[in-house]
Amino acid sequence: MRKPRIQMHLPNLYVGGIERWALTLFRGLPEFDWFISTPPGAVTHQSGLDDFKGYKIIQEGDDALSMDALITTWGISNRSVAPTIAVAHSAFQKYREMMRAAPYDFAVAVSEGARCCFPEGTHVDIIYNGVDVDRLQASVPRAATRARLGIPVGATVIGYVGRWGFQKNPLAAAIAAGRIPGAVALYIGPPSDDASLVAEARRQAPCFFVTPEEAVDIGDLYRAMDVCVFASRTEGFGLAIAEAWYCGVPVAATAVGIVAEHPDLVSLLTDDPNAEDLKFAVEKALSGSGGPDVRAARATVVERYSAARMVNDWRDYIQAHLGGSIGR
Repeated sequence: MRKPRIQMHLPNLYVGGIERWALTLFRGLPEFDWFISTPPGAVTHQSGLDDFKGYKIIQEGDDALSMDALITTWGISNRSVAPTIAVAHSAFQKYREMMRAAPYDFAVAVSEGARCCFPEGTHVDIIYNGVDVDRLQASVPRAATRARLGIPVGATVIGYVGRWGFQKNPLAAAIAAGRIPGAVALYIGPPSDDASLVAEARRQAPCFFVTPEEAVDIGDLYRAMDVCVFASRTEGFGLAIAEAWYCGVPVAATAVGIVAEHPDLVSLLTDDPNAEDLKFAVEKALSGSGGPDVRAARATVVERYSAARMVNDWRDYIQAHLGGSIGR
């Protein structure tokens, strides 16, 4: 009997939280034959193409391969595969509207907060995202990473990991750095398409940038930070938050995604923080006294949010919901 064929519909082919989640499933569940589709106009970065190399990319509505199941994270306009599992990874309004409009047979959310993507009364299973801890191991001393990046000795490094989208509020890291004497902002993620946004970040504070192609030592990059700032306006899970927790980096964050379930593990930001809110939360995170317990945060990731746990949960879910109807 052939492997069951599963189509994974992704928003883009560059590695953000959703794409990292998909890669973890692909690698952890080789008993399935995975195919990738993306919507028209999807963004493609070389880092994504490199990471997804080896998996088959198909057209969104291509039913020639007789898929056994469809997992969609971004809605899908031409559903030709049943059963369909819709997986909610965010909570901002446009995403919620898109997910609610997509037809599906089963609904999954990556956190309690992401449940809101589905209409009230819908049965939604929660399968939390998971952190690939193997890619987060330290390989060199913290000082060596800082020196390689050109960060001044003794600087306070305020980090941000992720995209430059409006909902992510990436400027918060630079604004916070501009209020802390001797601080710099370290940005890890795809470059912004908005030159004015990057210029504003540089105006606020000295900034350093690492692209996905350069972030091969992501565990070392996290550990080069003194604090991570995540001022997202909405978040489905917050993979970078969990990664920072695992790496022992104090986090200042808004109460979105998994932070809403563990507010005691961060220095909590207001919903739309101003410069003084950011300064206060970052100083609290840096103080070590009354700030987040980094050891408890790491233990929470190990116990609840590991990639191994997520893969096992998804294996059980697929077998329970689809095992009798696929692979024949």
